[in-house]
Amino acid sequence: MSDFKPAISVIMPCYNAEKYIETAIRSFAENTVSTKCELIIINDGSTDGTRKIIDDMCSCYPDNVIRCIDIPNGGVSAARNRGIREARGKYISFIDSDDMYAKYFLESLLSGIRRTRADTCCCCWTRSEDSLTKQKVEAVPVKKKKLLDNVLYKTKLVAVWSTLYRRSIIAAENLRFSETIKYGEDIEFLWKYLSCCKTFALVNANYYFYRLVPGSAMNRVTWDKTQMLDAVMNIIGKMETTSPEYVESFASYMLPRKLISLQKDFASHGEIEYFSRIESQYDKKMMLHVAGRGKPEVRLAALTYAVSPRSFYLFFHQISGIQKKMKLFQEL
Repeated sequence: MSDFKPAISVIMPCYNAEKYIETAIRSFAENTVSTKCELIIINDGSTDGTRKIIDDMCSCYPDNVIRCIDIPNGGVSAARNRGIREARGKYISFIDSDDMYAKYFLESLLSGIRRTRADTCCCCWTRSEDSLTKQKVEAVPVKKKKLLDNVLYKTKLVAVWSTLYRRSIIAAENLRFSETIKYGEDIEFLWKYLSCCKTFALVNANYYFYRLVPGSAMNRVTWDKTQMLDAVMNIIGKMETTSPEYVESFASYMLPRKLISLQKDFASHGEIEYFSRIESQYDKKMMLHVAGRGKPEVRLAALTYAVSPRSFYLFFHQISGIQKKMKLFQEL
Protein backbone atom coordinates (compact mmCIF):
# COMPACT_ATOMS: atom_id res chain seq x y z
CA MET A 1 0.00 0.00 0.00
CA SER A 2 2.98 2.30 0.57
CA ASP A 3 3.62 2.23 -3.24
CA PHE A 4 0.05 3.32 -3.98
CA LYS A 5 -0.08 6.62 -5.87
CA PRO A 6 -3.58 8.05 -5.58
CA ALA A 7 -5.00 10.20 -8.35
CA ILE A 8 -6.79 12.40 -5.82
CA SER A 9 -6.16 13.02 -2.14
CA VAL A 10 -9.50 13.85 -0.51
CA ILE A 11 -9.06 15.77 2.74
CA MET A 12 -11.74 15.57 5.42
CA PRO A 13 -11.29 17.53 8.66
CA CYS A 14 -13.53 16.43 11.50
CA TYR A 15 -14.33 17.41 15.06
CA ASN A 16 -17.04 15.66 17.11
CA ALA A 17 -18.68 14.57 13.89
CA GLU A 18 -20.30 11.30 15.00
CA LYS A 19 -23.75 12.33 13.71
CA TYR A 20 -22.86 12.60 10.02
CA ILE A 21 -19.32 11.36 9.37
CA GLU A 22 -20.43 7.84 8.41
CA THR A 23 -22.50 9.33 5.58
CA ALA A 24 -19.59 11.51 4.47
CA ILE A 25 -17.11 8.60 4.39
CA ARG A 26 -19.62 6.38 2.60
CA SER A 27 -20.16 9.04 -0.06
CA PHE A 28 -16.41 8.97 -0.78
CA ALA A 29 -16.14 5.17 -0.79
CA GLU A 30 -19.13 4.74 -3.09
CA ASN A 31 -17.75 7.16 -5.69
CA THR A 32 -17.05 5.37 -8.95
CA VAL A 33 -13.27 5.89 -8.87
CA SER A 34 -12.71 5.99 -5.10
CA THR A 35 -10.28 3.03 -5.15
CA LYS A 36 -7.94 5.17 -7.28
CA CYS A 37 -8.03 7.90 -4.63
CA GLU A 38 -7.20 8.26 -0.95
CA LEU A 39 -9.27 9.74 1.86
CA ILE A 40 -7.25 11.56 4.51
CA ILE A 41 -9.32 12.16 7.63
CA ILE A 42 -7.84 14.64 10.08
CA ASN A 43 -9.41 13.99 13.46
CA ASP A 44 -9.13 17.39 15.11
CA GLY A 45 -9.22 16.31 18.75
CA SER A 46 -12.71 14.79 18.74
CA THR A 47 -14.05 13.78 22.16
CA ASP A 48 -17.16 11.88 21.04
CA GLY A 49 -17.49 8.62 19.09
CA THR A 50 -16.03 10.00 15.85
CA ARG A 51 -12.82 7.95 15.97
CA LYS A 52 -14.63 4.65 16.47
CA ILE A 53 -16.95 5.35 13.55
CA ILE A 54 -13.93 6.09 11.34
CA ASP A 55 -12.32 2.77 12.34
CA ASP A 56 -15.56 0.89 11.67
CA MET A 57 -15.93 2.50 8.25
CA CYS A 58 -12.36 1.57 7.31
CA SER A 59 -13.30 -2.05 8.01
CA CYS A 60 -16.40 -1.73 5.84
CA TYR A 61 -14.37 -0.56 2.84
CA PRO A 62 -11.13 -2.57 2.83
CA ASP A 63 -10.50 -1.83 -0.87
CA ASN A 64 -10.31 1.91 -0.19
CA VAL A 65 -7.30 3.80 1.10
CA ILE A 66 -8.61 5.66 4.13
CA ARG A 67 -6.10 7.19 6.51
CA CYS A 68 -7.00 8.82 9.81
CA ILE A 69 -4.54 11.16 11.50
CA ASP A 70 -5.25 12.30 15.06
CA ILE A 71 -4.13 15.81 16.01
CA PRO A 72 -4.80 18.10 19.00
CA ASN A 73 -7.75 20.40 18.43
CA GLY A 74 -6.56 23.37 16.39
CA GLY A 75 -9.50 24.27 14.17
CA VAL A 76 -10.61 23.40 10.66
CA SER A 77 -7.86 25.39 8.90
CA ALA A 78 -5.07 23.66 10.81
CA ALA A 79 -6.70 20.29 10.05
CA ARG A 80 -6.98 21.01 6.33
CA ASN A 81 -3.39 22.24 6.23
CA ARG A 82 -2.21 19.02 7.85
CA GLY A 83 -4.15 17.14 5.19
CA ILE A 84 -2.42 19.12 2.44
CA ARG A 85 0.98 18.18 3.92
CA GLU A 86 -0.03 14.51 4.04
CA ALA A 87 -1.50 14.39 0.52
CA ARG A 88 0.14 12.10 -2.05
CA GLY A 89 -2.24 12.59 -4.96
CA LYS A 90 -1.59 14.67 -8.04
CA TYR A 91 -4.86 16.41 -7.26
CA ILE A 92 -6.53 17.49 -4.02
CA SER A 93 -10.16 17.94 -3.05
CA PHE A 94 -11.93 18.63 0.21
CA ILE A 95 -15.07 17.35 1.92
CA ASP A 96 -16.50 18.37 5.27
CA SER A 97 -17.47 15.62 7.69
CA ASP A 98 -21.17 16.55 7.64
CA ASP A 99 -21.47 16.82 3.85
CA MET A 100 -21.73 14.37 0.92
CA TYR A 101 -20.29 13.72 -2.52
CA ALA A 102 -22.55 12.61 -5.33
CA LYS A 103 -21.60 9.30 -6.94
CA TYR A 104 -19.72 10.83 -9.91
CA PHE A 105 -18.02 13.73 -8.10
CA LEU A 106 -14.48 12.31 -8.26
CA GLU A 107 -14.77 10.69 -11.69
CA SER A 108 -16.28 13.71 -13.46
CA LEU A 109 -13.85 16.23 -12.00
CA LEU A 110 -10.85 13.97 -12.52
CA SER A 111 -11.69 13.16 -16.14
CA GLY A 112 -12.53 16.81 -16.73
CA ILE A 113 -9.23 18.20 -15.48
CA ARG A 114 -7.28 15.54 -17.40
CA ARG A 115 -9.17 15.83 -20.67
CA THR A 116 -9.17 19.64 -20.79
CA ARG A 117 -5.70 19.94 -19.18
CA ALA A 118 -7.13 22.68 -16.99
CA ASP A 119 -5.49 24.02 -13.86
CA THR A 120 -8.70 23.37 -11.98
CA CYS A 121 -12.09 21.74 -12.44
CA CYS A 122 -15.17 22.82 -10.48
CA CYS A 123 -18.70 21.57 -10.03
CA CYS A 124 -21.75 23.00 -8.28
CA TRP A 125 -23.07 22.37 -4.79
CA THR A 126 -26.54 22.27 -3.30
CA ARG A 127 -28.20 22.45 0.12
CA SER A 128 -30.79 19.87 -0.94
CA GLU A 129 -29.77 16.21 -0.95
CA ASP A 130 -32.61 15.50 -3.37
CA SER A 131 -31.03 17.95 -5.85
CA LEU A 132 -27.78 16.01 -6.16
CA THR A 133 -27.06 15.05 -9.78
CA LYS A 134 -27.22 11.26 -10.15
CA GLN A 135 -25.77 10.85 -13.65
CA LYS A 136 -22.29 11.51 -15.00
CA VAL A 137 -21.82 14.94 -16.58
CA GLU A 138 -18.78 15.87 -18.65
CA ALA A 139 -16.69 18.92 -17.87
CA VAL A 140 -16.38 21.71 -20.42
CA PRO A 141 -13.56 24.26 -20.78
CA VAL A 142 -14.47 27.72 -19.49
CA LYS A 143 -12.75 31.06 -20.02
CA LYS A 144 -11.15 32.52 -16.92
CA LYS A 145 -13.34 35.60 -16.68
CA LYS A 146 -16.53 33.60 -17.16
CA LEU A 147 -15.59 31.12 -14.43
CA LEU A 148 -14.56 33.85 -12.01
CA ASP A 149 -17.76 35.79 -12.74
CA ASN A 150 -19.79 32.64 -12.07
CA VAL A 151 -18.14 32.24 -8.68
CA LEU A 152 -18.23 35.95 -7.80
CA TYR A 153 -21.87 36.58 -8.69
CA LYS A 154 -22.97 33.05 -7.67
CA THR A 155 -24.56 32.29 -11.02
CA LYS A 156 -22.95 28.89 -10.41
CA LEU A 157 -22.61 27.71 -6.82
CA VAL A 158 -18.90 26.84 -6.62
CA ALA A 159 -17.06 26.51 -3.30
CA VAL A 160 -13.77 25.37 -1.81
CA TRP A 161 -15.10 21.82 -1.45
CA SER A 162 -16.62 21.56 -4.95
CA THR A 163 -13.29 22.18 -6.65
CA LEU A 164 -10.43 19.92 -7.76
CA TYR A 165 -6.97 21.42 -7.22
CA ARG A 166 -3.58 20.61 -8.69
CA ARG A 167 -1.25 19.87 -5.77
CA SER A 168 1.64 21.29 -7.79
CA ILE A 169 -0.01 24.74 -7.92
CA ILE A 170 -0.80 24.67 -4.20
CA ALA A 171 2.87 23.85 -3.53
CA ALA A 172 4.30 26.39 -5.99
CA GLU A 173 2.17 29.21 -4.58
CA ASN A 174 2.58 28.01 -0.98
CA LEU A 175 -1.19 28.17 -0.49
CA ARG A 176 -2.60 27.29 2.92
CA PHE A 177 -5.76 27.96 4.88
CA SER A 178 -5.36 30.92 7.21
CA GLU A 179 -5.26 29.61 10.80
CA THR A 180 -5.93 33.06 12.26
CA ILE A 181 -9.25 33.54 10.44
CA LYS A 182 -12.33 31.58 11.56
CA TYR A 183 -14.75 33.09 9.07
CA GLY A 184 -13.95 33.34 5.37
CA GLU A 185 -10.86 31.13 5.38
CA ASP A 186 -12.47 28.87 2.79
CA ILE A 187 -13.26 31.62 0.27
CA GLU A 188 -9.77 33.04 0.82
CA PHE A 189 -8.13 29.72 -0.12
CA LEU A 190 -10.46 29.17 -3.09
CA TRP A 191 -10.03 32.64 -4.58
CA LYS A 192 -6.27 32.71 -4.06
CA TYR A 193 -6.03 29.38 -5.90
CA LEU A 194 -8.37 30.43 -8.72
CA SER A 195 -6.41 33.65 -9.19
CA CYS A 196 -3.27 31.55 -9.83
CA CYS A 197 -4.94 29.46 -12.54
CA LYS A 198 -4.88 30.13 -16.25
CA THR A 199 -7.19 27.40 -17.56
CA PHE A 200 -10.51 26.23 -16.16
CA ALA A 201 -13.11 23.50 -16.57
CA LEU A 202 -16.63 23.32 -15.15
CA VAL A 203 -18.97 20.40 -14.54
CA ASN A 204 -22.47 21.87 -14.62
CA ALA A 205 -23.91 19.45 -12.07
CA ASN A 206 -24.75 19.42 -8.37
CA TYR A 207 -22.17 16.93 -7.17
CA TYR A 208 -21.69 18.24 -3.62
CA PHE A 209 -24.28 18.35 -0.82
CA TYR A 210 -23.60 21.05 1.76
CA ARG A 211 -25.43 20.37 5.01
CA LEU A 212 -26.41 23.43 7.04
CA VAL A 213 -26.00 22.27 10.62
CA PRO A 214 -27.74 24.27 13.40
CA GLY A 215 -25.22 25.57 15.93
CA SER A 216 -22.30 25.49 13.47
CA ALA A 217 -19.78 28.33 13.44
CA MET A 218 -21.38 29.94 10.38
CA ASN A 219 -24.70 30.20 12.25
CA ARG A 220 -23.22 31.98 15.30
CA VAL A 221 -23.12 35.76 15.23
CA THR A 222 -20.15 37.44 16.92
CA TRP A 223 -17.80 40.28 16.03
CA ASP A 224 -15.36 37.59 14.85
CA LYS A 225 -17.54 37.28 11.76
CA THR A 226 -15.97 40.50 10.50
CA GLN A 227 -12.88 38.37 9.81
CA MET A 228 -14.49 37.56 6.47
CA LEU A 229 -13.65 41.14 5.48
CA ASP A 230 -10.00 40.44 6.35
CA ALA A 231 -10.21 37.37 4.11
CA VAL A 232 -11.46 39.52 1.23
CA MET A 233 -8.60 41.98 1.69
CA ASN A 234 -6.10 39.08 1.73
CA ILE A 235 -7.55 37.84 -1.57
CA ILE A 236 -7.23 41.30 -3.11
CA GLY A 237 -3.59 41.44 -2.03
CA LYS A 238 -2.85 38.10 -3.71
CA MET A 239 -4.89 38.89 -6.80
CA GLU A 240 -2.98 42.13 -7.45
CA THR A 241 -0.04 39.90 -8.33
CA THR A 242 -1.70 36.81 -9.81
CA SER A 243 -4.76 38.26 -11.61
CA PRO A 244 -4.38 42.06 -11.80
CA GLU A 245 -6.85 42.20 -14.70
CA TYR A 246 -9.66 40.95 -12.43
CA VAL A 247 -8.87 42.60 -9.11
CA GLU A 248 -11.09 45.65 -9.67
CA SER A 249 -14.13 43.53 -10.56
CA PHE A 250 -13.55 41.35 -7.53
CA ALA A 251 -12.90 44.14 -5.01
CA SER A 252 -15.76 46.39 -6.10
CA TYR A 253 -18.31 43.58 -5.71
CA MET A 254 -17.03 41.13 -3.10
CA LEU A 255 -16.30 43.62 -0.31
CA PRO A 256 -19.77 45.25 -0.31
CA ARG A 257 -21.39 41.83 -0.91
CA LYS A 258 -19.78 40.47 2.27
CA LEU A 259 -20.72 43.66 4.11
CA ILE A 260 -24.36 43.14 3.13
CA SER A 261 -24.25 39.56 4.40
CA LEU A 262 -22.57 40.63 7.63
CA GLN A 263 -24.99 43.48 8.29
CA LYS A 264 -27.96 41.23 7.59
CA ASP A 265 -26.72 38.78 10.24
CA PHE A 266 -26.13 41.56 12.77
CA ALA A 267 -29.57 43.05 12.10
CA SER A 268 -31.34 39.67 12.27
CA HIS A 269 -29.81 38.98 15.69
CA GLY A 270 -30.38 42.46 17.07
CA GLU A 271 -26.68 43.30 17.28
CA ILE A 272 -27.18 47.05 16.87
CA GLU A 273 -23.72 47.88 18.31
CA TYR A 274 -21.94 45.66 15.76
CA PHE A 275 -24.19 46.97 12.97
CA SER A 276 -23.40 50.60 13.88
CA ARG A 277 -19.66 49.96 14.01
CA ILE A 278 -19.67 48.57 10.48
CA GLU A 279 -21.96 51.35 9.28
CA SER A 280 -19.52 53.98 10.54
CA GLN A 281 -16.48 52.31 8.96
CA TYR A 282 -17.73 51.80 5.38
CA ASP A 283 -19.39 54.17 2.92
CA LYS A 284 -22.93 53.00 2.23
CA LYS A 285 -22.61 54.12 -1.41
CA MET A 286 -20.32 51.18 -2.12
CA MET A 287 -23.44 49.01 -1.93
CA LEU A 288 -24.49 50.38 -5.31
CA HIS A 289 -21.86 48.09 -6.87
CA VAL A 290 -23.91 45.13 -5.58
CA ALA A 291 -27.27 46.66 -6.47
CA GLY A 292 -26.48 46.24 -10.16
CA ARG A 293 -25.32 42.59 -10.13
CA GLY A 294 -26.23 39.24 -8.61
CA LYS A 295 -29.54 37.80 -7.45
CA PRO A 296 -32.62 40.07 -7.25
CA GLU A 297 -32.96 39.71 -3.47
CA VAL A 298 -29.31 40.68 -3.00
CA ARG A 299 -29.67 43.69 -5.30
CA LEU A 300 -32.77 44.85 -3.38
CA ALA A 301 -31.02 44.47 -0.01
CA ALA A 302 -28.00 46.39 -1.28
CA LEU A 303 -30.15 49.20 -2.67
CA THR A 304 -32.08 49.46 0.61
CA TYR A 305 -28.83 49.73 2.56
CA ALA A 306 -27.43 52.33 0.17
CA VAL A 307 -30.52 54.49 0.69
CA SER A 308 -31.00 53.93 4.43
CA PRO A 309 -28.92 51.56 6.59
CA ARG A 310 -31.42 52.01 9.45
CA SER A 311 -34.34 50.90 7.27
CA PHE A 312 -32.23 47.88 6.27
CA TYR A 313 -31.62 47.09 9.96
CA LEU A 314 -35.27 47.42 10.96
CA PHE A 315 -36.47 45.28 8.06
CA PHE A 316 -34.19 42.30 8.75
CA HIS A 317 -34.59 42.62 12.52
CA GLN A 318 -38.39 42.51 12.20
CA ILE A 319 -38.31 39.66 9.66
CA SER A 320 -36.16 37.64 12.04
CA GLY A 321 -38.64 38.26 14.87
CA ILE A 322 -41.56 37.11 12.73
CA GLN A 323 -39.67 33.95 11.71
CA LYS A 324 -38.96 33.11 15.36
CA LYS A 325 -42.64 33.56 16.26
CA MET A 326 -43.71 31.37 13.35
CA LYS A 327 -41.31 28.68 14.53
CA LEU A 328 -42.87 28.76 18.00
CA PHE A 329 -46.33 28.30 16.48
CA GLN A 330 -45.08 25.36 14.44
CA GLU A 331 -43.80 23.71 17.61
CA LEU A 332 -47.17 24.02 19.44
